[in-house]
Amino acid sequence: MLQTASGTVTVNNFYKTAQGYYPDTDAVMLEENASYTIWYYRSTSHFDIWFSPDAGTVADEAAAAQALEGDLGIDQKSLCTLSAGEVFQFDRGITNETGPLGVCSIGAFQ
Repeated sequence: MLQTASGTVTVNNFYKTAQGYYPDTDAVMLEENASYTIWYYRSTSHFDIWFSPDAGTVADEAAAAQALEGDLGIDQKSLCTLSAGEVFQFDRGITNETGPLGVCSIGAFQ
C-alpha cells in the first residue's frame, strides 16, 4: 500500500516483477526501454520516470504512465492520487522537471 493525500492505494508487489535493484541508491528499476526508465526509491517512497534525450513526448509520457499503472496494478485515477511523496521526474536530456504526469494534469509538460 502507498499513502496518498486522500488515503491509501493498494498496489501489486512490484518488487517481484522489477527489472533490478540498486542498493547504492536504494532504488528499484520497474521498467526500462528506449524511451524511459521507471524507478521506485524505497527510502523516500517515490517514483521517478526518466525519459531518454530523444523521448519525452506526450505519447511517451502516456506510455510510461500506462506501464506504471500496470506495474502497480492500479488505474489512472489511483495513479493520479499519489501524494507529494511520489514525485514524477522528467529528464528530457537538458533539464529536469518535476511535476504530475501529463495524464493527471492536462498540459503539464506540453
